[in-house]
Amino acid sequence: MARKIKFALEMADGTFVSNLEDLQKHIKNNIKNNDDVKKLVEYFLDGRLEKWLLDRYYEEEAKALQTVDKDDPDFTCKLCKAIGADYTPSESVNVALIEYEKRMRKALEEVTLDSELIANAGFTASNQSDLVFLIKSGKQTIYLWGDSFKLFVVKNISYIGILGKPSVDIGLPDLEAVESYGIKLENVKLPEKFNSNPFKNAKVGDVVKFGNYPQTANGDIQPIEWQVLSKENNKMLVISKYGLDTKRFDSSSNNWANSEIRKWLNGEFYNKAFNDQEKKSIKSSNLSDVGTTDNVFLLSGDWQGNGEVNDYFANNESRRCKATEYVLKKNNWAESETDGYFWWWLRSPNPNYSNRVCDVFYGGSISHRDVSLDNSLVRPALWVNL
Repeated sequence: MARKIKFALEMADGTFVSNLEDLQKHIKNNIKNNDDVKKLVEYFLDGRLEKWLLDRYYEEEAKALQTVDKDDPDFTCKLCKAIGADYTPSESVNVALIEYEKRMRKALEEVTLDSELIANAGFTASNQSDLVFLIKSGKQTIYLWGDSFKLFVVKNISYIGILGKPSVDIGLPDLEAVESYGIKLENVKLPEKFNSNPFKNAKVGDVVKFGNYPQTANGDIQPIEWQVLSKENNKMLVISKYGLDTKRFDSSSNNWANSEIRKWLNGEFYNKAFNDQEKKSIKSSNLSDVGTTDNVFLLSGDWQGNGEVNDYFANNESRRCKATEYVLKKNNWAESETDGYFWWWLRSPNPNYSNRVCDVFYGGSISHRDVSLDNSLVRPALWVNL
């Protein structure tokens, strides 16, 4: 007759216990860590604890387990008492959540070998009822495994689609509102209402809100206002209504392609101001005058009447630009010094100097400045798809 192999119980810290005395000591020594009690509950619920006891002839303790009711308010204390381990809970053990995690883990193991997905079984919803349960359990990250879900408006929560891309709906009007609650949506199909293009019905001269950037003196992130400059077929050229920041053009060169400001606009600014959905609306633009292709850029133009700044602005007055409160505080500027208007960068170089680039003077005329000056406004411009 083959000898029966006795299995050990693995505790939360990876320790394996093979006898009752070691199990009792482990629970006692880690009494402040409810993870071991949760493991014990899991083994009780799936029957492994009773089998483990009987395999070692702890019949009295195994019999005591049969009197323990998982719905008893003192369940965890009575469970520990049944195996001879004194236990005073530091926090309640959610038996329903343990059962839920076990069920979900088994379901995931049937469809995937991804250990990370399986490890997050206790945070995974496969239907709307599961989602309600996890929300009530206080989960702040929930993995969505299913076709569609109606999401709850809970502050600072993340919803992440897995094993596919579920469709979601949420009781908020747009992504801006979603982000204001600190809600993150990842790998999900957004509601159709979120995909509407804010520029779709805009006309030249209109101001449209799109993207977000620090605007107030306290640095609060608010929607960026864009002035529509041109509408051509299925695309639209826009420029920020206000100067959103101040940056030097470069340390020494007026070459747009290699400039610091181009790198910043298409890197840090682009990623900070626009979410993934908004980026899909931005059209990558070929700037033939400087030989680059950019998502975000500065307008071209010079004092001789050439370039976009002359094409799309009728006169000096229309070119004048104010700064946001964020910029004013950042630079310790007083609006009264220049009637509230300030210089702003263009991308066109002054051909007579390697270290000077064109800009718009605070009065609206076009001039040029040393590229290393860091007190000119940045007015990002971009083409958007309609």
